Parts: sequence; C-alpha cells; structure tokens
Amino acid sequence: MPALRPQRPLNTDPQLPRLPRRARRIRRTVALTVAATAFATLVGTASATPTAGAVTPSATVDAVSASLTPASAVGDVPAQRARRKVQGRNAAMPLPGPDKRRTGGGSGDVGFSPGFSIIYQPTDELRSDLRAMYRLGARRLRLDLSWAITEPSRGTYDWYKTDRVINEARRAGLRVLAIIGYEPDWATGSPNVDAAAWSSWVDAATRRYADTVSAWEIWNEPNLSRFWRGGPNPEAYAKVVATAAPVIRSNDPRAKIVTGALAPATDTGTELSPETFLRRFYAAIPDHDVFDAISVHPYSYPAMPDGAEAWNTFFRIPQIRDVAVRAGHDDVKVWLTEYGAPTGLSDRSVAPEVQAQMLVRAIKAARQMEGVGPIFLYSYRDVDDALNDPESNFGIVQHDGTAKSSYRMLRRMLNR
Repeated sequence: MPALRPQRPLNTDPQLPRLPRRARRIRRTVALTVAATAFATLVGTASATPTAGAVTPSATVDAVSASLTPASAVGDVPAQRARRKVQGRNAAMPLPGPDKRRTGGGSGDVGFSPGFSIIYQPTDELRSDLRAMYRLGARRLRLDLSWAITEPSRGTYDWYKTDRVINEARRAGLRVLAIIGYEPDWATGSPNVDAAAWSSWVDAATRRYADTVSAWEIWNEPNLSRFWRGGPNPEAYAKVVATAAPVIRSNDPRAKIVTGALAPATDTGTELSPETFLRRFYAAIPDHDVFDAISVHPYSYPAMPDGAEAWNTFFRIPQIRDVAVRAGHDDVKVWLTEYGAPTGLSDRSVAPEVQAQMLVRAIKAARQMEGVGPIFLYSYRDVDDALNDPESNFGIVQHDGTAKSSYRMLRRMLNR
C-alpha cells in the first residue's frame, strides 16, 4: 500500500507554535489507514502485507565512506551560543555567503528529506549526517522552515534552529529546499491563514535566507486535512501561493518556487488525490508563471516504484504532470520531494534489501521520466531504534549510524 506520510510528529498538534525537543518520531497513522482503504478499493483486497525484514548490523557509515572525498571543512559553532529570540532580522548566528552553485535542479539530482527531527539533532550528529549525505552523492537537503517555530508570537522571530541547520548544510555542500508553512495559532485566518501575517512572515524568511536557500516549497501536503485546517481546499491553497510567490520572487529572484508537496491520497472528506487537487488548484491560479515546479510525494511501498499497481503514486507521476500540461503549464517540472520505505519488524516494513532496490529504482526511473526534477529520499537516519514502529525506520542508516543495504547501494550508484 502506498504510504501517506505526514511529517508532523504524532504527539504534536500541527498548529502548535513549538515542537517539544523529544518530538522525533514522524507519524503517518492516518495516512497509512487511508492508503489501505485505497488499496482495498482499487485492487479488491483488504491489505497487502510487505515482507518484514530485520535490520542487519553492518559497517558504520563512517567506515563505509572513509575512502570517499570529504566535504569542505566545517567551522565549529561556539558552545556559548545559546538559543535566543531576536526581533526582526537580527542574526542569531552568521550565515554563509550566497550559494553561487544554485540551479533549478534537473533530472538525476538527488537529495534527502529528513523531516522535523533534523532541527533537534545534536550539532555533532547533524554535522556528521550532512557530510555523509554529501559523500554519498546527495547534493540537496529539504528542510522544514516552520512559521510556527520561527514566529511564535506576532513580530517576534526565533531563527536559531533553522540558522544552525542551514549553516551546516551549506558548509557540507548541500543546497537547501526550504518548506515554508505550518501556521501558528495566532495567525489562523479564514479559510486557513491570515493573509497579511503570512505575507509578512514570508517576507522576513525570504529576506533572511535569500541567496542561501536554492528553492522554496510552499506548504507540505495541503491535500491532507492533517496539514490544512478544515480539510483540503485547493482554492484557499492557491491564495496562499499567490500571496507568497511574488514576495519570494522579489526577495530571492534566482530561487525556484515549488508548489504542491502532494501526498498519496484518494478523494474523501479528509483528503484529495494529487490529480483532483491539482485540477482545482490550476483552475484557481491562472497565472502559472508565479511558480516553477509542482511537487509530489510518490510513495509506493510495498510495491516497487515502477510497479503498475493502480494505487502506486510513483507510477502515476506522468498522469499527475499531465494535469499541469492540460492546464497550459507545459514546461512545469515535477519535483519528487519525499520518497522512501520503512525497514524494521512491523507489518508495514520491507526488508533492508528491498528498501535498497526501491530507492535505486526510484532514482533511475526519475532520471528517465520527462519533466521530472530532483528526487529527495525520506530519510537519512532512523529517528529511533523502535524496530516495531514503521515510522521510525525510513532511514538508510540505523539510529546508531550503522549503514543499511540502501546506504551501500546508493554509494555505489551515486559515486560512479
């Protein structure tokens, strides 16, 4: 069954202005249930149980990648730099200079989408993971830039967490795709977001990170009620895009603007399929020039990405792009901003070798598809060591840093 995998920790309401430090598990319970329903409806069976596979201990990532060219040196963040709230755009820590390597992506470009847990990683572990991603062959990082976290009250900004990750990502050689969204309670409007507050925050964020972020993705999985108050509303989302996009263009004209981030879904009261959502979105936003790409989360497990199952979102990428083409957006790129599968011991898990095959085949398929841009793998490191919880085991390395089969196969593939 394809996984519908929201990125919010289960024990944290999506609208809370702050995530607890221990909120490391990324839950997808609602999404998995919907996927099971979709599978049962379309192929006439109640569920499809993947092969469970234990994570087999193997060489650590550092040992596996020791022979590869190291990334550029990374300077230490002073220990005395405490987390602090700042007003306006006063710096929490110095940011690197402009990213002169920025491009719009393109077929074959690979990155990682580690989820919210990355902003709570200890600096040493964060730095090690980002360097390892680069040595592996990845060149991009997808990062949640939460409005709720960075502006917990109107006009009061706290950029420390995102400054730290963006600093380390840039120094490791990774280009950043920033996901902007997750409104705080104080900014709730009708039907979803206070437009003036949203525009003001987007202005502050894009001014701060202009020339250090290579692309901006507007919201995450708005086709799920988990990420859109009151249930998915493509017309309201179109207004959010129409408000944010001109601000981004003005402050960061070289950056790419990505819309959608659509999860696998069916048309129900709490979600919309990517195709349905896009048709209504395009009807509500006739000026297609305000954005450069649409994004999809084409989870397919337990099926391979090139499997022809009716519910396989990866297999439906051409049909999803065709919606944009039929709307007159012929040159649009489709970015695949999350793709992965869980290992472990749960009934949702796949064997480590199967996970490796899925990731490799997904990258190969993405490189061959017309109109497809970068692909981001979810995720790099397991969020904890609970092998019976599928949500904890999407990484290509275990929680302790031990490499899975996927790491070794990707290293061979991406470093050719």
